[in-house]
Amino acid sequence: MAATAPTFAAPVSEQAFSVHFTNPNPLLRFAPQAVTHWKFVGSGDLLFKANSIVLRGRRPRPLGFTEQSLEIPLADIFNVAYLGKIVQLHVRIPLAAEKLLQLWVDDEAAARRIVQLLPDERTPEFALWIGQRDTFEHALEDLGTRNVVTPGLVALTSLAFTWAVYAGAGWFTPNVATLIRLGSNLGPFTLDGQWWRLLSSLFLHLGLLPLGINMWALWQMGRVAERLYGSLHFLLLYVFAGLCGGIAGLLWDPTGHNAGASGAIFGVLGGLLVLAFKPDSRVPAEIAFGARISGAVFILYNLANTFTHSGVHNSAHLGGLLGGIVIGWLLARPLSVEGRTEIAFRLVMAVAGSAVALVAVSLPLALPGTIKSTEWHFRHQLQLYVWDEQRAQAAQRILDQLQIERLITRVEWGERLAREVLPEWEAAEGRFKSVHLPTASQSAQLETRIVRYLQARRQALTLMSEGARTNDPDKLTLAKTLLARNRLEQFELARHLPPTY
Repeated sequence: MAATAPTFAAPVSEQAFSVHFTNPNPLLRFAPQAVTHWKFVGSGDLLFKANSIVLRGRRPRPLGFTEQSLEIPLADIFNVAYLGKIVQLHVRIPLAAEKLLQLWVDDEAAARRIVQLLPDERTPEFALWIGQRDTFEHALEDLGTRNVVTPGLVALTSLAFTWAVYAGAGWFTPNVATLIRLGSNLGPFTLDGQWWRLLSSLFLHLGLLPLGINMWALWQMGRVAERLYGSLHFLLLYVFAGLCGGIAGLLWDPTGHNAGASGAIFGVLGGLLVLAFKPDSRVPAEIAFGARISGAVFILYNLANTFTHSGVHNSAHLGGLLGGIVIGWLLARPLSVEGRTEIAFRLVMAVAGSAVALVAVSLPLALPGTIKSTEWHFRHQLQLYVWDEQRAQAAQRILDQLQIERLITRVEWGERLAREVLPEWEAAEGRFKSVHLPTASQSAQLETRIVRYLQARRQALTLMSEGARTNDPDKLTLAKTLLARNRLEQFELARHLPPTY
C-alpha cells in the first residue's frame, strides 16, 4: 500500500545525539546480538543535517574495529517511532528491500526529540499499529495501576535469599539441607503435613544465578502483568501459580525437592498469554499477536533448556504455567475503567474458582489413603534419620581422632562415646517408633531392616563404651564383631536411603 507523503521538520543546525547501535543493557554485554544491515555496534553518534542524518560509530573488522560514518537522506527514512529509550526507523535501500534501524538513547526525552526531527511518513499498516499501541498505553494510564507488588516480591525474595545465605545456604553452591530446614519444598516433609512449604519455597533459591534469572524475568513480565491485572489480582495470580507449580512437582515426584519462583513466574507468563487471547480484554490485535509470539518463544526456550539439564523441575514450570492460565482467565478484565466496575464480585468468583481448582488438583495428595499416608510419614522420618546418622558419625570421627592423637585416654573415649555419640543413635532409632507401616506397604521391609540395623548399632556401641571404660577385652572384641556385621548392613541399606543433600 502507498505511504503517506513525507514531511520534514524545519531545517535545523547540526544536532548530535549519543546513541547505541546494540542493546547497552549490562546483562547482555557478553551475549550475541543481532547486527544491523549497516553493521554498526556499540556506542556512537547520530548527527542531524539539513536534509540527512549521519551515523558515526564502529564496525567490526577481522583484526578489531574501525571508525566509520554513514550518511542517510531524510527522504529515505519512514515509519519512525519510539518506545521508551528505543528509536526505530525504516530506511529505503537502493536495489534492495527496506531495512530496520534501531537506536538506543540515554532517556525518553532524547528519543522523543529524535522522532520529532525525523520524517513523519508512515505506511497505513504502520500507522494502524502505532494507533493501537497508543490507545493501549492511554488505557493503561487511565486505569492508573501502579507497580507495587512486583517490586515488593523482588525485594522480599532477595531478602529471603540473603537470610538463607546467612543461615548457611551458600551463595553459588547451595546447601540443600539448610534450604530444606528453612522451608523449601521437599516431598516427604510437605506431604507429611508441612503444606506451608508450598508457599515458603517460592522465596528460596538454589544459588545466586537462579535467583538473578528469576528476578530478572519477574521484573520484566511482572510489571506488565501487574498493570494489566491490577495489583491485588496480580498477587493472587502469582501465589496461585506458584502453589500449582509446587503441587505439580509433588504429583510428578513425591520424594523430590523443589525451590524457587520459576513456577510462579511461568504462571505470570500464562496470565499474559490469557490477555493476548481473551476477546474481552481489549488488548490491541497487533500487540496481542506480539505477546503470543514472544510468549511462545519464551516457553519453548525454557522448556528446551530445562529438558537438557538434570535437576530442573519441568513439572513445576508446566504446573505454574497452567495455573496462571486458569486463574488468569478468571481474573482478566477489559482494559477500561467502565469494564472494571464489578471488582469485588469478579475477585470473589476468581478466588472461589481457583480454590476449587487447587483442591481438585491436590486431592490425590490431600487424601492419599492409609498406606500412602503412612509411607510419606516414614519417608519424612527417613530423611531426618539420614541427617541424624551424619551427625552421629561425625561426632564419633572426632572422638576417634582425639584418641589416635592421644589427646584423650581410652577411658575418656568410652565415657564421651556414651555421652556424645550414643544419644545421637538412640534419637535416630526413636524416629521410627511413630511409624507403623502396614505389611502391605512397599516400605515395610526397609523399615524393619533399618530398625534392626539401629538396634545392633546401639548394642555394639554400648558394649564398646563399657569395654573401654572398664578395660574389658571380651566386651571390646564382641563389640568389634557386631560393628563389622553392622557396617555390612549399613552398606546394603545405603542404596535405599534418600539423598543426604
